[in-house]
Amino acid sequence: MKTEEYIWVSNHQINDVVKKDIKDFIELTTHVEALRTREILRFTTYPTSKSEYNNNLRFWDYLNKNRNSLNDNEYFIFNVRFPKSLYNLLRFSKKTKIKNYLELSIALKYIIEPEKRKNLRTQVYEPIFDKAMNIVDKYFYDYLPSSLFCQKNIDSNPGFYFTQLKKQAEKVYNELIGNSSMFNTLFCLDGNFIIDIKLETAYMSSKDWETVILKNEKDSLDRIESKKEMIEMWRFDLLNEFAELNNCDEII
Repeated sequence: MKTEEYIWVSNHQINDVVKKDIKDFIELTTHVEALRTREILRFTTYPTSKSEYNNNLRFWDYLNKNRNSLNDNEYFIFNVRFPKSLYNLLRFSKKTKIKNYLELSIALKYIIEPEKRKNLRTQVYEPIFDKAMNIVDKYFYDYLPSSLFCQKNIDSNPGFYFTQLKKQAEKVYNELIGNSSMFNTLFCLDGNFIIDIKLETAYMSSKDWETVILKNEKDSLDRIESKKEMIEMWRFDLLNEFAELNNCDEII
């Protein structure tokens, strides 16, 4: 099995939270030697609530629109580690395509795993389930047990049935999403069609933020769960993002 590659993406807009110039913000972090680093963020194609669904779309915002979209009352995000396939999907697709991706993943699971249909109906966030069923009705009716094609092939010729289903899935994927980066991950027909990923994240807790940023108190933030390379990576990425920082003593 091919090992997944990862991409770290830094938040170079975090100074906007406190409405400070980037150089002034860097000066506040001069004494920070490490950042807390844990898997606090989650991307799932099985959203069971509006909150989980919206969280998925916030990753798109983070990569394309607003690096502060993942912040909340508990965490202020400095770096996020994305699997490369997920990064490519989110970074190079329109937001509407990501919505289609989430709906299509549920539709395929509904088709392939009939024993899970009751759970899908009761557990998946209802608006997404309803849109997934629209996809099933429009594109996959022939693969439902009530169809003649399914009745003729699902038991007597399952290889042919699944080959045709995969071809149809790829056709629908290309129409609704287009970005091929996650096709093999999502549409491996011996898989479960659900992507549930916890993303390693470097952050300040709300207490860290208050101490270091709001009160301007010295704290290395060197804790048990902290990693020194995370603050170093963030500072290095800032140099690439802002050319004027190359002569900034606080960051070098």
